[in-house]
Amino acid sequence: MISLVRFALFTSCSSASKKCIAVKRDIFTALTWPSLSKGTLSVPFSSKTTSCQMSSDPIETGFLNAKDAYDLDQHLFQNGYNLEQLMELAGLSVAEAVYEVLSDDDTSSTIAVEDKKPKRILIIAGPGNNGGDGLVAARHLKHFEPNSHIMVVYPKKSSREPHYAKLVKQCTDMGIIVSDGPMDGEWDLCIDSIFGFSFKGEPRAPFAQIIQNMMDMQKQGTTIVSVDIPSGWDVNQGDILKTGFKPDVLVSLTAPKLCAKKFPGKHFVGGRFLPPELASKYNIKMPPYPGVSQVMQINPNFQTEENIDDDWGSQYAAYCTEQEAQGKDDKRENDDEGNSKDWAAQYHEHCIAKEEQMLRAQMELARSEDIENDKEASD
Repeated sequence: MISLVRFALFTSCSSASKKCIAVKRDIFTALTWPSLSKGTLSVPFSSKTTSCQMSSDPIETGFLNAKDAYDLDQHLFQNGYNLEQLMELAGLSVAEAVYEVLSDDDTSSTIAVEDKKPKRILIIAGPGNNGGDGLVAARHLKHFEPNSHIMVVYPKKSSREPHYAKLVKQCTDMGIIVSDGPMDGEWDLCIDSIFGFSFKGEPRAPFAQIIQNMMDMQKQGTTIVSVDIPSGWDVNQGDILKTGFKPDVLVSLTAPKLCAKKFPGKHFVGGRFLPPELASKYNIKMPPYPGVSQVMQINPNFQTEENIDDDWGSQYAAYCTEQEAQGKDDKRENDDEGNSKDWAAQYHEHCIAKEEQMLRAQMELARSEDIENDKEASD
């Protein structure tokens, strides 16, 4: 049964397709912790999946174009909602998505909040409502991660809405630094809350350079999270300016905008408040938010090519270390003719070795149970 599971997963993954990895590390964890029942092996697949694993489909939500996004906001304002309320809901959703992203990257997720390594979070706030969402998110994140170092870069403060100044005061009261810049330092995560769906044209100073700075930070390992729209993108058509800016994570507010169809990264939807009648009017299907969550990832099978490759690489490296520890020193990097094997061939051999180990353990367990049963019968 184990061989059939491995063979099916392996053969469905061509060695020419790097994106189609055979088995993730958590699948092997599941496989190496089988339950034996009447001679059959139960394989509890993980909920963290790749394209080759059993998984759920992306969640359909519908998309808003620029006009509908504007009209929807106006409809909300005319029917009992106000700017402060919507901004609070949006910022809370962003903060919850960011917290989830940080938790996914944190191997110490079971450690008490006060004992965790402090996170370094940078928020870039634009002059409009998107920047206000970022300010709200900063405050909530400080509550979620009390030991974190959070800074807001807010280079063009607007006096258009008095509420923006109140949001700045709320942040500083929480010990959050709010400055005009610069963005110096090393950051675990950066929130792009510069431009929203009303943005048109080309980014001007200082934001054109800030977007480039975020791209440079991303190359150094900083996770970039965009609020509603990746800054500089056209709300309907995406990166038509060819900036090359592609954040790691997008948090769409209320519903994804048309440009999100072109977004290749991890995608959340937040804003759990839309009345059903209004959602229907704009052809929006609200995602099935779990529990009391204000945000939900709508592409749960997302995994970057880099992450897939790194996952295999780290798993295979652990296997090689195990072989060396046993004195075998067999890294299986070359075939019999001295040619380098591709990762699929190496991983195939890795799977076979693991299966042999698992089968031996299963046989030993079954043998022990037979002995115990025979003993009980004789008594």
